[in-house]
Amino acid sequence: MPAAPWDIVAVCGGDEVKFGVKKLEERVKGCKDWMRELGVSSETTIVAVPDPFGEDANRKSGIVGSGGAALNAVLHVAEMLSSRMSSGNIIPSVFHQSRVAVLLCGASESITGSLLGKAFSPLPLGPPETMTTGGITNAELLLLSLSRMVDSAPAVWVCSTDWLIHTPGGFASPFSADRLGDVTALAFIGPESVAHNHGIYKIASDNTITDILYKPGNNTPHDVAFNGQVLVVAPIVRFSPKSAECFLSLYVKVPFDACTYYGSDSSSVPGRLNLFLDVLMSLTTKGKIDYVSKSDSTTQDKRWSCLPLQARQTLVRTFSGLTLKAAIPSFPPMFWAYPQTAKQWCISVLSLINAVRTDSRIYEEGSQQPNKLVFRSDISPTAIIGNHTILHSCEVGHGAVIQDGCYLYHQTIIAGEKVESGTFRGYADVLDKNTSYHNELKWVEELNCQIDLNQIRTVLTNGENINVTPALERLSRCTVVKIEKVLSTLDEILLDVPLAKVGRVLHITADYLAACAYGKGGLRSGPARNSKWLPAIKAMQRWDKSHEGKSVWVKELAKERKNWLETPELLIRAARHYEGAAAVITAICVDSASTFIEYTEAEKPVMNEWITCTSPARIDLSGGWTDTPPVSYETGGRVVNIAIAVGGEQPLKASARLIPELILKLRTDTGISITCSTLESLADFNTPQAPAAILKAAFIALNIVCLTSDQSLEDQLRRFGGGIEVKTSSTLPVGSGLGGSSILGGVLLKAIGLACSRDYDLNSLVHAVLRLEQLLTSGGGWQDQVGGFYPNMKCCSSAASLPLKVETTQIHVRPGFLRTLSSHMLLVYTGRARLARNLLQGVLRRWAARLPEVVSTVEDLRANGEKLIKAIEDEDIPLIGESIKTYWEQKKLVAGCGVEPLVVATALREWDEHIHGSTLGGAGGGGFMLLVTKKPNIAETLKKITFEGSADMSFYDMQIDEIGLNVTRGGNEV
Repeated sequence: MPAAPWDIVAVCGGDEVKFGVKKLEERVKGCKDWMRELGVSSETTIVAVPDPFGEDANRKSGIVGSGGAALNAVLHVAEMLSSRMSSGNIIPSVFHQSRVAVLLCGASESITGSLLGKAFSPLPLGPPETMTTGGITNAELLLLSLSRMVDSAPAVWVCSTDWLIHTPGGFASPFSADRLGDVTALAFIGPESVAHNHGIYKIASDNTITDILYKPGNNTPHDVAFNGQVLVVAPIVRFSPKSAECFLSLYVKVPFDACTYYGSDSSSVPGRLNLFLDVLMSLTTKGKIDYVSKSDSTTQDKRWSCLPLQARQTLVRTFSGLTLKAAIPSFPPMFWAYPQTAKQWCISVLSLINAVRTDSRIYEEGSQQPNKLVFRSDISPTAIIGNHTILHSCEVGHGAVIQDGCYLYHQTIIAGEKVESGTFRGYADVLDKNTSYHNELKWVEELNCQIDLNQIRTVLTNGENINVTPALERLSRCTVVKIEKVLSTLDEILLDVPLAKVGRVLHITADYLAACAYGKGGLRSGPARNSKWLPAIKAMQRWDKSHEGKSVWVKELAKERKNWLETPELLIRAARHYEGAAAVITAICVDSASTFIEYTEAEKPVMNEWITCTSPARIDLSGGWTDTPPVSYETGGRVVNIAIAVGGEQPLKASARLIPELILKLRTDTGISITCSTLESLADFNTPQAPAAILKAAFIALNIVCLTSDQSLEDQLRRFGGGIEVKTSSTLPVGSGLGGSSILGGVLLKAIGLACSRDYDLNSLVHAVLRLEQLLTSGGGWQDQVGGFYPNMKCCSSAASLPLKVETTQIHVRPGFLRTLSSHMLLVYTGRARLARNLLQGVLRRWAARLPEVVSTVEDLRANGEKLIKAIEDEDIPLIGESIKTYWEQKKLVAGCGVEPLVVATALREWDEHIHGSTLGGAGGGGFMLLVTKKPNIAETLKKITFEGSADMSFYDMQIDEIGLNVTRGGNEV
């Protein structure tokens, strides 16, 4: 018996896995003892994870590769586990408390002849209670083998169902605790001939895997083979919680994000990732050197590992410091086979049940031997087929007797009629179609639903701060009012409300779609750029704000929506796209800030001379989230923050220069270098993951370039006397929480403007960055750029109205107190980059729903700012710390759980006696933490306090910046 049941079993593949998962769920109900032996109980969640691009008929199934499929499954599982913890965002540490099995199913075209593929083709094995439904499946056989290997420790096990594997009773698990690495791969001992068609491992004396060789054939090195045997790459890999967390982090890194359904819903080109030759290779001793040192693939077969050099380097960095070991079974031996043809499949199945192999051409009259494989044969009408015989591609004459337990595979014909491949029962209809409610109860339910719909209409039309979530949940459970009726009512409301209220109605529609998923289908937050929704989104972007124009895109949304109502997964993804539509409306509202973007004519730049703009970072002290649209223009925003130098320098920099060629040259400090000579080369500006997207969007935000113009890029640039070359750099880590991306956008706009003889003042730049971020579809508020552009401490605000206008007031503080306060402030990098990629979506969703705790907290955020300003003016450091501590608690209430990593909570407990207060920068979830200390300059004291995770933390020199955005000219190189 297994040590403990699985928390989640995720089955990945094409559409066939949905049917396979249904069969496993039936087994849990009907064959409890058998499934318990497999580690599957009624508490286990069995989930189908479709190929991320599988729903598109124009894309080949399995295009993302084994590693991509595993990453997509791990992402799905992380979302499910995080959702169980009531988080709207992924909590990377969820694998530290969970046991997860990921079953990878190959392409739906199967050598078994069954549409269900290798994973769910029936096998003539199993306990009696399974035989009535065709015996067990290969997926069950694999789970049985896993149950005899695993312990009760949390881990993620990734396994391929393309193999046949069986572990006998009394099996000694090779995955004992003393043999485990951070990642542990099963390895079979096999003959050297296997190397001709398969991968093999090279290991050190402690079982550390030093290299992976793919189909080396006769070139197998002598130090890999021993006594004619090699270590065969097997289909089971164990990820410890730490390594699973690292693996999960790939979903936010280019190009691996395109291997997941995030890529599909972002209209990305599918990526490909191989579990063994990419992921495991990056963990090997040799791979860490050779894998990233060659510009081309390190394998002989380029189909399997075709990642560019930069992607391979990302893999090595991601798994840096982790170990990879081999788990080698000893005794008793395991049965394993990797059948790649129909005949090999049948022979492997017979070998598995110790059957005699045969390949008859004619099955003679009167034959009734059991346990035979009959392959491509004509069977006499008077023949008797013995028990447990496998018929593959046979034609059985009328009158032949087929005894119990026979298996019919792949186009077997009986009496002239083709028989469905495999023994598979249909599913009974569990609904009682004759059940009906008394008319009175039905009338009451209809009345209650209509009351809920009327309440929703009133709240949304009047813009009231009332939470309609309970009404939406009641409507989702209503049995007499169909989902289409509720959705059409919401469409009617959408047509009736003015622009400023449209976004909330779209959010509420998304909430209702998600409610109809009944807590299933994954996290609410995620990408929303699936190509099927783009016609509706483009209609919104072209909207002229007329009622007729609104009617067009409302109908387009409804037309596509009807295709996404079938399953919880589709409902959740439809909800995301309605939130994406709400983001388009927000962008239209924010674009009203363009009214306040002005420039003056600047001196014409010297050809080839660099103009460099730098800016400090910012740390927010109160009011964050109130600056975020639509909150900032629906209820008004008020933020207090400070500009800070990090490590003694301004960390954000952009340089631009005028060049003779009428082109755009775009460079970043991450190694991206792009030359744009046509308008088409700028078209992906609104895809944040696209190379140099922010640089492309900057030219459009300033109207330097217009993509819809009849003029070519060359003609548009000629107005400015030449082309433009730009370069950006940042010394802040990704996900720092210090406003880096917004501030970098601002210095970029400033540099480009000056290179085009335009000088934008700070107020114009603040509003221009708002427009830039909406073009990028990354959203965001205005406090980051205000915090970086303006020096020292300041209070910034916006009114509850459109057009959106930001006003900034400096908080006057004695220079002596600024230095004193700086000595009481410490900037600590938590060692955790912010993985909450969709944190903003979650906050906007909670605000649109007008959850009472969010509405009251937004009011408290503004009030706390007044308290903080008074403390600053009174030079009261303890009260400043207390206000910042309150602010952090408020930010956690707005954003929900998951924004305070475990290591941060631990650190704050350990440091409590030394600090007045603290906050994570920006939204939270990772990045930098600001401490207000009771004594000045105590970094060394805190460094001596150790706890789990403290080694990953680092202390940075921080000073309150008194310069703000800075411009320098000169030089031909940057």
